[in-house]
Amino acid sequence: MASQLRLRSALALVTGAGSGIGRAVSVRLAREGAAVAACDLDEAAASETVRLLGGRGSEEVAPCGGHAAFQADVSEAGAVRRLLEQVQACFSRPPSVVVSCAGITRDEFLLHMSEDDWDKVIAVNLKGIFLVTQAAAQLLVSSGCHGSIINISSITGKVGNMGQTNYAASKAGVIGLTQTAARELGRHGIRCNSVLPGFITTPMTQKVPQKVLDKVTGMIPMGHLGDPEDVADVVAFLASEDSGYITGASVEVTGMRPSWGGRRQRSGTQMIRESKRRESGATKGRAEVPIGEGLNWAPPPQPICLHLCICPNVSAPPRRSFHVTASRTLDSAHSPTTPPGLLLMRTPSSQATKGVAVYGSGMLNMGGRGACDPNKFQILFPATSGSSCV
Repeated sequence: MASQLRLRSALALVTGAGSGIGRAVSVRLAREGAAVAACDLDEAAASETVRLLGGRGSEEVAPCGGHAAFQADVSEAGAVRRLLEQVQACFSRPPSVVVSCAGITRDEFLLHMSEDDWDKVIAVNLKGIFLVTQAAAQLLVSSGCHGSIINISSITGKVGNMGQTNYAASKAGVIGLTQTAARELGRHGIRCNSVLPGFITTPMTQKVPQKVLDKVTGMIPMGHLGDPEDVADVVAFLASEDSGYITGASVEVTGMRPSWGGRRQRSGTQMIRESKRRESGATKGRAEVPIGEGLNWAPPPQPICLHLCICPNVSAPPRRSFHVTASRTLDSAHSPTTPPGLLLMRTPSSQATKGVAVYGSGMLNMGGRGACDPNKFQILFPATSGSSCV
């Protein structure tokens, strides 16, 4: 039992403690022997967490120390200052462990995201962690106490995710903030680390469609989504002296989940085979890809020429121009190691843009330019191919 009480003398402040990762962290730190100051924007949720810890406020003393619930909006500097003052007054000492779990999402694609949704996410996820880290560090330095500050970031902060420009930016900022704080505060005996969860089962992920969860689960080598307790285990380690020489680290808890948007891409050869299977006397096969995604071109077994016709979705208004990114124009010097060439041709009688992708490998990205924004393009290519392009 003694080996489990690594935090017997510690006071831990946990923000976002009312649910999900924050609640799991609070439970784990209390199990390790810490007194927990559970803070949440929802005071009732924070009080419920305290009840689960075995205490009902600062007057109740749990077996390993007192626990108390606090309410604060971490995006407000005044609220954060009052929170730290209240915690110190309640426990007669500053928190030696500070875990910032508070966070929100306001998902939308970049082209449609509002300034308000951007500002809200940055205010809570990045500014909030800055304010808590700063206030806690000031209190620890002025008191001459050592401590461990742990900020919850996300793997999205490293690899991005479609529809989460604001969230990814905020979490990337947390990583940089934490590493810089570690450099500045190390001489005061304060360690700063960040934890980067992957797809964890929390109230946030309950909003994700099941088919998306199934796809994500299928891409995780460990075969399942993570639990909040998986993150809490890492936090407990970073809070304890077992990690006494670790600072400025960014610890991933992902089950080795691939990068956001890491879907299995079809190679050029795979698409040709699919096109041949689908054709029944027709001269063309079809495949649809979401706008903004790429087509992965893998070198075919022999020199080959792919003829492409890029057309707007039939349900969308006609578009007269498209923005197509390619590594180089068509030439005759391609080898298996060079990216595909692309030759764009416009004809007055057609509103489609035609191109020829030649032997090679690389990424061809397509995105729309113009007033309308169709959800998809159709990629049409013939079933026949040759060793030379005309």
